[in-house]
Amino acid sequence: MFAFVGHQRCRFFVCAFLAVVAGKNARPQGIEDQKDFQAFKGLKPNSVAISPKDNWVAGGGFKPGTVRAIGMIKVWDFKTGKELLSYEDAKGSIECLAFSPDGNYLAAGGVGTTVKLWHLQTGKPHRTFRHSGLVRTLAFSPDGKMLATCDDDSVEQRDLIGLWNIETGAKKRLRPKEAILEHLQFSPKGNVLASASQKTISLWDTQAGKEISTFPAHEKRITCLAFSPDQKFLASASMDGTIRIWRLTKEGGQVLSLDAHNAGAWSLVFSRDGKRLISGGYDRPKDKEFGGKGTVKIWSLKEKKLLRTFDAHDLPTLSVSLAKDGRYIASGSQDGTVKVWTAPKELWHKKN
Repeated sequence: MFAFVGHQRCRFFVCAFLAVVAGKNARPQGIEDQKDFQAFKGLKPNSVAISPKDNWVAGGGFKPGTVRAIGMIKVWDFKTGKELLSYEDAKGSIECLAFSPDGNYLAAGGVGTTVKLWHLQTGKPHRTFRHSGLVRTLAFSPDGKMLATCDDDSVEQRDLIGLWNIETGAKKRLRPKEAILEHLQFSPKGNVLASASQKTISLWDTQAGKEISTFPAHEKRITCLAFSPDQKFLASASMDGTIRIWRLTKEGGQVLSLDAHNAGAWSLVFSRDGKRLISGGYDRPKDKEFGGKGTVKIWSLKEKKLLRTFDAHDLPTLSVSLAKDGRYIASGSQDGTVKVWTAPKELWHKKN
């Protein structure tokens, strides 16, 4: 297994070596055959993602010791441990990043008020999308033609959503009712965009640019959203420690609530078949106000139960990412590490 030291957070930010707790000191399936991990220093991560095309993991955050003043992006080949890209941004911390669906581009944004689209073959910026404030979150549409971003608009003094055409740079602007946005996520078909605003969730028609619905979802700040592969459900994670599953069909409503991480749920992702959910967060011992572990958990949605717990990090696990084929999981933490390992076989995607 390879661990990349220096990364963090899904919104606060991101991706993990793991010592499983599926018993007490049991190790996760797949770890036994891995070599000792390789560590890379020099980055405090806010966001991490696995490429859908290559054996690459990316992290965006800030340079240690700079109090978030110098932003950084790093990309590694997680099988060889080789660093492929390293970039510093003097304007401030990188808060969010994502690979395009074809794996050819990497989008990153943050304090510097711009979102840069990097061409990964050349290692150079392909296009720059300018904003007026902090860029908190971004997401690619499934066809890779559109990029959704959220920025703190200094003129209107609120968060706005921008839907950008990747090729032309044209922007469609959406104005949520809530002033602060936490997370954006496209549906698998690309016709719906979900946005999290503190304790509420809104759904948007991406073609019409209009809000479809808004509903209260959690008691504390929402940190992450994820659509099920069939687009029938939306999962939300929150600092209230729960993960909730919402039905997106005509019936609507909440169908499941999981007490996932007792000190905050930070990130989540569906398996390719939609039967399982992988979550990242922080768990403290019962009756303890301090201390704890950054954990990664695998849930069975059909059985409504926890399948595995990975004792992953010394501090909160802020982001988790699952490779397209389901064979690798990445996790990132406030402890400054990004780690990648072989996923349990039940997560592997079986090709037809």
